[in-house]
Amino acid sequence: MATAYNWGFTRDTGCLTIAGKKKSVIRRGGLVFSQFYMMNKLQFDTTKHFPWDDDDDTMAAMAVDSVYREALRSAVGAKAMDMKDCRTSYNHCGRRFVLGVRMNDSRSWGAREEHRMSLALLMAVNVELQSRGNPELRRTETRTQFYVHKTQVVNQFMESVTLPLARWYQEVLGMAAEGMLGIDRQKLAILLCLLVKNSYGGALLQKHGLIWEKKVKRGDEPEEYGLGLKDVIDEYGFGWLNPAIFDWESNNFARGIAERFPFPVRCLERRYQAKKRERKVMVELLQEVDQATGRIRLLGNSPEDRLSRKVLIWWLAMRIIKQYHMDVWVGLYESPYEFAGKDREREKQEREEREEQEEWEDEDDSDDEEEERSRPVKRRRPSKKNPKAVYKSFDDPPELTYASVHKELAGEKPHPCKRGKQYLNRRDIFDLLFLSQFEADNGLKQGWKKQAHLHGLKAVKARLKQQDYEGVVGRMRRLFGKYCLCIPAMTKDRWLAPSAHSKLKPTWIGFDEDGNRMDYPDMEDGYGGVYGSTWHQEVSIHEDYFWNIVCDEATNDEGLRRGREYLSRG
Repeated sequence: MATAYNWGFTRDTGCLTIAGKKKSVIRRGGLVFSQFYMMNKLQFDTTKHFPWDDDDDTMAAMAVDSVYREALRSAVGAKAMDMKDCRTSYNHCGRRFVLGVRMNDSRSWGAREEHRMSLALLMAVNVELQSRGNPELRRTETRTQFYVHKTQVVNQFMESVTLPLARWYQEVLGMAAEGMLGIDRQKLAILLCLLVKNSYGGALLQKHGLIWEKKVKRGDEPEEYGLGLKDVIDEYGFGWLNPAIFDWESNNFARGIAERFPFPVRCLERRYQAKKRERKVMVELLQEVDQATGRIRLLGNSPEDRLSRKVLIWWLAMRIIKQYHMDVWVGLYESPYEFAGKDREREKQEREEREEQEEWEDEDDSDDEEEERSRPVKRRRPSKKNPKAVYKSFDDPPELTYASVHKELAGEKPHPCKRGKQYLNRRDIFDLLFLSQFEADNGLKQGWKKQAHLHGLKAVKARLKQQDYEGVVGRMRRLFGKYCLCIPAMTKDRWLAPSAHSKLKPTWIGFDEDGNRMDYPDMEDGYGGVYGSTWHQEVSIHEDYFWNIVCDEATNDEGLRRGREYLSRG
């Protein structure tokens, strides 16, 4: 297999790697790969670290919206990024690049040939050469098969390619306050980030579908559009940027172009490979919030637009409440608390893993690397650090009513939590669950910061006007009071608090008819009735109109029309 690396967005090959497949005769013989590459990269090399290195996410972190960045980090428990350090790193890379291309014109840089092989093959090669009298490795007539240019010319070309892109990237960042770029300019900044990283040397452009391909297919997802440098380089010999894609005056994409490019937060996904499920949930929610809030900002003040705004505000409120349901149940299954439903799910997953393993063991090993890559990824099994965790996903999370909780616990009765000392009614608990994150010193600790519903509401607040944001929160309060009737207890110290009687059991909260927290919401009054407890109310959030509306349906013209009709009917 031969892999060519384009040099400076040109058709020229700056590097070449030749390697055998994993189980080929060449690899078995001891030759891992052969490489040929230019040595002018040494003027940028600092202990094998190059300016704007491919594994350096500094530029992407500065471009991505601060809400997305913090949400993604919190979802996987990663260390926070210091934006001041990111700016310092970016500027330092720029200085290294400029010094490299402007202070090395008097030096000469050759091409290097490298063969990576096993010790056994190296010894065999040496024996063979000695038996031939140590002949020259290259005949005289084969030593000039390269283009030779003055170092000054090469450096000037590299500077003329890289610095305009870096300048453009900085100007795009300057179009808004730090971490507040609009979605379109975020996409443009990420595109420029990839161009800068691949502009000053030999680069494997093929691995960056966003800049190499015109259309990018990601599994079962819809096709996305890229910059299409492959066709441009093949036709013109250099990767010119298509002017029809950009609006140069506004530092943005041309109208209708940005929607075809992928969501910008993907550039940071590889940093968080350890927790793909958590990352996927967070990104999907933020994308939907961004799509809905973006549509709200476009609406005018006509009667129809005001009703459409109400539809989207109600949908956003339901989406955050639905995510709260999801976070509750996923958190309970991953927590150290035990219940019958969790035991049943654990046994089911272990049985499926055994069956899957037996199927693969029955098949012969294949040399086809594509088949190796397509082998399904196993579920994460409980680790020694947290042996009681079960990782269960929900397409439609269970309701937070007594009957639904009782069913999901597989027949166990929810254990009631007493009144508590601080959060005494439904309003106090709602403020803790959703709004306490906005307090300057909120004191939220274990498990709170990774909850997707909190980051979703934070994104809503950052993107909407205060009046629209308050409309979302007001609607959420009504939904919480109507449908969240049997909820797990929580404190600022712990997202899911244990029972006072058993540290291994979750505990649940109920309210009376006035919205006050009850000591014993499961008790009857002795006359066959109840004390107005929410645990004895029968409602279903699954039957609510907005619960079953997906984001694309809620934001398109037809979905808004149906939503307006629904609200008009009262």
